[in-house]
Amino acid sequence: MTFPPGTRAPARGAAPGASGAETGPVVLGAGAVPDRGTAALARAHGLFNVVGGLWPLLHMPSFERVFGPKTDRWLVRTVAGLLVGVGWTQLRGASTVAGAEQARRVGRATAATLLAVDLVYVPKGRISPTYLLDAAAEGFWLLAWLRRPRPRVDRR
Repeated sequence: MTFPPGTRAPARGAAPGASGAETGPVVLGAGAVPDRGTAALARAHGLFNVVGGLWPLLHMPSFERVFGPKTDRWLVRTVAGLLVGVGWTQLRGASTVAGAEQARRVGRATAATLLAVDLVYVPKGRISPTYLLDAAAEGFWLLAWLRRPRPRVDRR
């Protein structure tokens, strides 16, 4: 049985129609609106990923001036395209609780992956030390997502 978004399930053993407001768990439907902080974080991180992905796609010379010359431009474009897709997913998901949860999962995975790449390959000299700026940004996003409370989502 599902309940309207933002309502509580009746307590076990409660009479039919009882609200269970005092004892039931909070159950949010898939269309429920996420809290403002989570929605804002999903939008901000999504925008960051879209812009970061579009940059080398639209102007590789300026991207290379900042992050160093690239031998495999196809790989840069592939990662850039993936970042645009991830960011777009985060932007679109920010308006519902279920979408914000997806934005959280993809945001955490993306930030953790890019942070790990930055921290492994800068010391090896494979990528420019400028990528440490990206590592700081990715660390920020990861920490921001880890600090957001998670709502319970009704998955029925």
